[in-house]
Amino acid sequence: MTPARVITHTGPALPIASRFAPFTEGMHTLSAAGDVTLFDVKRTELSAHGLLVEAGRELRKLRKRVGVG
Repeated sequence: MTPARVITHTGPALPIASRFAPFTEGMHTLSAAGDVTLFDVKRTELSAHGLLVEAGRELRKLRKRVGVG
C-alpha cells in the first residue's frame, strides 16, 4: 500500500453464526480492537419502503449489467 495505490484481494466469505439470527443477511465493518473483533450484521424487514429500496438496488444492478445509463 502506498499513498497513491492500494491493492486488495477478496478472500472467502465469512459465514454468520446462526446464534446471531435474525441478523444474518449481511456483515460489514469487520475490524479488530486489541483482543476484540468487531463487526456489524444486518437484517431486512419486509415493508413497503424496504421493498422499494431493494427494487431500486436490483434495477440499478440490472441497468449496469446491460449498459443502460
